[in-house]
Amino acid sequence: PFRRELIEQYFGTRIFNRYGCREVGDIAHECEQHRGMHINMERFIVEIDNPDERGVGEILVTDLENLGFPIIRYKIGDRGKLATTACTCGRGLSMLATVDGRSLDLIITPDGKKVSGELFPHLFKDYPNIITGQVIQEDLQHLNVLIQLANPADRDCIDQLSEKIGQVVGPAITLDIKVVDRIAVTRTGKYRPVISKVAEQLEQEG
Repeated sequence: PFRRELIEQYFGTRIFNRYGCREVGDIAHECEQHRGMHINMERFIVEIDNPDERGVGEILVTDLENLGFPIIRYKIGDRGKLATTACTCGRGLSMLATVDGRSLDLIITPDGKKVSGELFPHLFKDYPNIITGQVIQEDLQHLNVLIQLANPADRDCIDQLSEKIGQVVGPAITLDIKVVDRIAVTRTGKYRPVISKVAEQLEQEG
């Protein structure tokens, strides 16, 4: 949401979000109400598997138009939530209320708590001196936090950031915050705010 606000302010217009992937294409789009994303029901069946108490779970997609290879209840690797009310635009399509990020971007604490990776970009934006940041979980007991600072000499934000993250993940996890010159992106040019090797291992085992 804060990136949307910045982009809209800069260009002086409203922007529209969409959700899709390389495997199946465009799955859902915002309308002019901006209250979620309408699912392309003529082509897709979208389900939420194993939802938590907030209704957020694994997104499953069935593609009704793929004549080359069946894609049925495909676990796309994202987490999201279906809307429980219809949009006031009157289109009548089912909606994704939110897409909460990749399932592999969850931070998992020693007591089994799952922290959404969406949290950390919001924490980073609270400090004007932080250009960007990244959280890497190597194991259950440790978090490495990399931050890129506009003014590397000013490190007042580090203690405050450490305290906020500690309040969320709990005292059983040790934080190591490092100031770096840049945050690496993936081979496809994407920035990952969270890399959880613990979640990746659990995904492989499960």
